[in-house]
Amino acid sequence: MKKLAMATLGLALLGAACGDDKVDRDGTRDEIIDQLEDAGLTADSDCIDAAMDKYSDSELKAIDDALGNGESNEQSDALLAEISSCINYS
Repeated sequence: MKKLAMATLGLALLGAACGDDKVDRDGTRDEIIDQLEDAGLTADSDCIDAAMDKYSDSELKAIDDALGNGESNEQSDALLAEISSCINYS
């Protein structure tokens, strides 16, 4: 279940964070929650907001770019791990 959640998170972050110069944080959070709900999971939206708030828009775009290219880096791994801690796996 956790592996499915991580894949879902990666897909939810792709594209949702992209925009002009500003990241749509609310849209990204909502997309993450929608994707998790589609997978039968729930998550704490405030926790997801807190995880994303640790990163600037440019950092979130870099994370999105890395995930979009099938890559990971220290920041993407950290963000996915933190958002994963917001998921209710029960």
